[in-house]
Amino acid sequence: MHLEIAERMDWSEGINNKKKPKINQSYANELQEFQNILYQPTLEIEIDHDLSEISLKGLPTRYTYKFTLPGFEMDVSNLHVEVHTDLRRNSGRIVSHSNQHLTQLLQDAMTQSKINYENGVAKFEVYIVMPEQVTLYWYYLPTPDMKVPNRLLSEDGNLQKQLLGMIDEECV
Repeated sequence: MHLEIAERMDWSEGINNKKKPKINQSYANELQEFQNILYQPTLEIEIDHDLSEISLKGLPTRYTYKFTLPGFEMDVSNLHVEVHTDLRRNSGRIVSHSNQHLTQLLQDAMTQSKINYENGVAKFEVYIVMPEQVTLYWYYLPTPDMKVPNRLLSEDGNLQKQLLGMIDEECV
């Protein structure tokens, strides 16, 4: 099928037409999925011992967080992190509490980390001792108006609500 320029222009105007919200939403969902793939951050966590009763009783645990952030730009990109404690699973739901003090400790340690750039990808490591076992909730902002991972679609194409970010090394 061959479309003439006038037909292409009419068709493209239909995509941006506010009277067609379903098309606009579909376009936004596909764009977000593309951004999730293109800018997918990763985190590797190393813990200085197995999470046995030692750390569960509140004794210090040393964490090494290794972040990989595609498309990172200094003074533009950002990383949102929250340190959570008291992680429990309750009937399939995850229950935890954000700890502002530990979050601030992690953010301070992050500002001291050296960023290494390789082929448009930023990599850095953060070493920190936490007073207890923690879980990291986080997401990456390659630009101020883009958050990844940000799930708008499920495998069957439907999602009841938006899922933003990662829990430790896994997507929410």
